[in-house]
Amino acid sequence: MQIGGSVADPYFGHGGVNEGFESEMIAYQHHGDGAVIMTNAQGGTRLAEQIMASIATEYGWPDLKTVAHEEVKVAPEVLKAYEGVYQLQPGVTMTITLDGDQLQSQLTGQGKVAIYPEADGRFFLKVVEAELFFEKDAAGKVVSVVLHQNGQLMPLKRLMDEADAKDAAAAKRFAGQTPAPGSEAALRRNIAGVQAGKPDYDQMSAGLADATRQQLTAITAMFAKFGAVQSVTFNSVARNGADVYAVEFEHAKTEWRITMAADGKIDGVNFRQVQGP
Repeated sequence: MQIGGSVADPYFGHGGVNEGFESEMIAYQHHGDGAVIMTNAQGGTRLAEQIMASIATEYGWPDLKTVAHEEVKVAPEVLKAYEGVYQLQPGVTMTITLDGDQLQSQLTGQGKVAIYPEADGRFFLKVVEAELFFEKDAAGKVVSVVLHQNGQLMPLKRLMDEADAKDAAAAKRFAGQTPAPGSEAALRRNIAGVQAGKPDYDQMSAGLADATRQQLTAITAMFAKFGAVQSVTFNSVARNGADVYAVEFEHAKTEWRITMAADGKIDGVNFRQVQGP
């Protein structure tokens, strides 16, 4: 069940998919307008939502009409002010990051999606029909964002800047001394890929991928002297949140530090030789 619209003209609705079918229902509380859509076109087409948007346009339901968005150019230094972690509910956050000159949004448990500016503090998505409205305090600092999707307005309070969020997460991991899920497997894949001369760049952050490309020849030659991996042992979590592993090769012993990103990719990795040729 969803509830949306304005305070003066609220509506309720519901929709879903099941075994090849899509449905969507909307009913306004006060004047009784509404519609029910049932289709046999399930499978990513979102046909029910498209039909509902067409009906909304015809009958003047502003909360449900399809909106035409036009992207405007915004300087990266302006976009950076929107970076941060915003909480929808306990355990569910939206992280806004700036990659180059492209602002990205990432909900807990989902991948990153690009968001595009159309006015000051107002952004839209292209993968789904959704908008983000950032709100500022009297000093001009971004303090919250409202997600507008499927006729609903969902406010998210800004918890902290992205840098502060990373520091807090690192401190929590350091206190717990538990390796990040998948970090050992990611480290093993990274080493194997470099040894073969074919790293999986798709599983690295953009910065790490660029650095690996530049240093690949030298690192591959070094690993050839190390020989095969004999063991990988978790040692600790460093203060910066990196997992520290002891990796023993046939002819060398090394210490590795690996940091995982929220999307499961390797955000950073480095090593030092403790013993060997």
